[in-house]
Amino acid sequence: MHEPLPDDGTIRKLWRGETDAYRDHLLRLDRDSRYRRFSGTVSDEFIARHAATGGDIGVVVHGFFVDGVLRGAA
Repeated sequence: MHEPLPDDGTIRKLWRGETDAYRDHLLRLDRDSRYRRFSGTVSDEFIARHAATGGDIGVVVHGFFVDGVLRGAA
């Protein structure tokens, strides 16, 4: 069952300088969530490399922020 989203959340595009927020969000995922998101077991180092590509030309990542903290990304 899913909990409702907080009313004070904001959805917006992540900017090139926000790859650290994207990395931190992905590092907070538990083991099962990481497995589902990446279709396999991944290390912290893999996540850091993956998140760094979020600032590349042509890459668009949208984030869901609550109180200034990235809590979801697509």
